[in-house]
Order: sequence, then C-alpha cells, then structure tokens
Amino acid sequence: MSGKQHVDFHRKILLRRRLMTAAKVSSGTAYVPFFGDGDVAADLYGGLTLYGADLDADRIATASARLPDADLRVADCDTWPGFAPTSPLAVGDFDAYSYPYESFRSAWEATEWADSVVLLFTDGQRQAIIRTGHWRHPDGTKMHTPGIAERRKPFNSYYAKLALPYVVETLSESGYRVTAKAFYLRSMQLYFGVAARR
Repeated sequence: MSGKQHVDFHRKILLRRRLMTAAKVSSGTAYVPFFGDGDVAADLYGGLTLYGADLDADRIATASARLPDADLRVADCDTWPGFAPTSPLAVGDFDAYSYPYESFRSAWEATEWADSVVLLFTDGQRQAIIRTGHWRHPDGTKMHTPGIAERRKPFNSYYAKLALPYVVETLSESGYRVTAKAFYLRSMQLYFGVAARR
C-alpha cells in the first residue's frame, strides 16, 4: 500500500483532542487498529500505553521506528490481534476508512475497558449507500437499498439514525453513558467519536 494515509489531518487530531479532553483521558492504554504509519498515534497517544495493528508490514515498520515503546503487530484489524493489555483500554481509535465496526466489536468483546473511554470511528458506508445501494449497517447486517430516491434517507441520516445510535446502544449494554460526542463529514466520509463513562 502506498499513498497518503490521511486527508484533513488537523481535523482528525482536533476531533480526538476534543473528546480526550472531555473524557479527561491523558494516561492509560490505547488500541489503534488500522495503525498505518503511526502519525495520529505519535501526535496524540505518546503518553499512553499503545497497542496497534495494520495489515501493511511496511507501515508497521515505519510506525515501530517512530514509536519504539508501542506494541505493534501485522494483523487483520477486523479481529482482535491477541494483545494482553496491562491495563484496561481507555481509547479505541477505529480509523478504518470503510467499515470500523467489525474491529470495534472484536475489541469491545475481547478485552477489558476503562471506566472512562474515548471511541473514534472513520466510516465510509455513506459512499456505498449512495453509489451502489449495497452497504453494511453498523450492527453488521448487509443492506440493499435499491433506488436512488430510497438511498437518500439512510445517506442523509446515517450518523444521527444509524452510526451514533449503534455505538450508544452498545456502550449502554455494558453500563456506559455517553458524556460527549463529536463528528464531521468530508464529502461522503463520516468521522465521529464519543466519550463515555460507567
């Protein structure tokens, strides 16, 4: 894989800083699948115990040189890479580009999470909705929305009616209450996150 990993890098950083400040997360443990070159992690998570994974071995090599204390692995990020964190996770940064929820579910179920957490998502499903009508609901259900007129509703309300409620409900089932949320759109791409406590 080659090419630029992030577009509007400053917006990604601001979104994450805002939620980490809201959750008062400045120490603890972070999990960053889809780690890439580690530029976001180097900017934001240097003070945290850091676990990360990516399918691209070259990018993991670059990130390992940048963050030598991080535990980084070449792995499929849709499944839990088998880390044994030394403390509960406080940050989960699921910067998947297309579909972050498989990775989120596997991490949420596989390991312990702190009482105060920040969860971040990069989601490209709005593009699939409007272009082809074949997309995946955040809960994993494969969807088909045939006509362009029918696609507009899930496309326009995706964050408020589908993505955010899915994350809020998943957290609620584990006893968490969302205390802050933030999002922005860049074209058809959705970037969002929540801070939550239990």
